[in-house]
Amino acid sequence: MLIEKIKKFKNLKRIALAGDASEPTLHPDLLKFLDYIYNTDIALTLYTNANTHDEKWWYDLKNHLNKNSKVVFTICGLTQELHEKYRVGSNLAQVLKHAFAFKKDNKNNNDIMQYLKFEYNKHESQKKIDELLN
Repeated sequence: MLIEKIKKFKNLKRIALAGDASEPTLHPDLLKFLDYIYNTDIALTLYTNANTHDEKWWYDLKNHLNKNSKVVFTICGLTQELHEKYRVGSNLAQVLKHAFAFKKDNKNNNDIMQYLKFEYNKHESQKKIDELLN
């Protein structure tokens, strides 16, 4: 159904998939949708908490993205305690494992590690953030 809606917008250049009530990678037809976008020039950005699926799924995800697409992995703290203050129920170690599985052998360099700063984590060292995310 989403593919049919997209087809109506002939001049569509950019799509952002982000969840305000759910995680986009939980949609049962996500890979089918990404495969459709793969054959277009549409720039797609997928924002994720990366707590879904397994490492193989995340490793293979890059094969469903066109050259204009990217995936944004969001971290909200350097420790599990800080990370889940905002990302309730999220597992920081799993997010990182999935992000690095996606990054492995990825020649497109289309992954972004995003660190969201809040009042509760603003004291964290930028150097340590950079070390964690790279």
